[in-house]
Amino acid sequence: MEPNGMTFRAKQLKLQDADAWNEFYQEYLDPLYGFVYRLVCHKRTVADDLFQEVWLHVIQNIDTYDSEKGELSAWLFGIARRRVALYWRRTLAGKSVDDDNLLRADRADAALLPIEAMEQIERAEVVNSALLVMPENQRRILRQKYIDGMSVAEIAKRSSTTQKAAESLLFRARAKLRSLLGPTFVDALPSHLLNESRRPK
Repeated sequence: MEPNGMTFRAKQLKLQDADAWNEFYQEYLDPLYGFVYRLVCHKRTVADDLFQEVWLHVIQNIDTYDSEKGELSAWLFGIARRRVALYWRRTLAGKSVDDDNLLRADRADAALLPIEAMEQIERAEVVNSALLVMPENQRRILRQKYIDGMSVAEIAKRSSTTQKAAESLLFRARAKLRSLLGPTFVDALPSHLLNESRRPK
């Protein structure tokens, strides 16, 4: 989605527009669930609960989103990351997380995460940092292809361009990301960071 479109979406969400909320939910249903599911080490029941808690928090706190501080998707996944960090911190301490204040969770919580979850969170942060310095059109096509799971044909149609042009842009975007992160890092990325992400069946 174009930057102006994202700003418009945020405004509609803040106005509690039902259609905007439904579209937003459907767009991030699979990527967000997959992100949470992997960070809780494939615990389905836990992932289901945290997924619902994240969306409830998003709905209740949408007015706090500031488009000048980052993209809406980054804000959404940041909430999910902190929710998962709280889960592991409280679980390892043997305490309930029901009454935790999500806004108090910060990066320090990752120190108490299982190695697998901590590494995935760190990789996500590295990738997001790299994406922020890339041209907008390259950043957008990487998200469309590898996070939203769109085909090149779908991307071309959405962008009102040819499939060949979309393929060329995707190639340049991957090359740019490799130049920033290194080919070994990019090739080793978990599927939910740079591959098609779908909710586990």
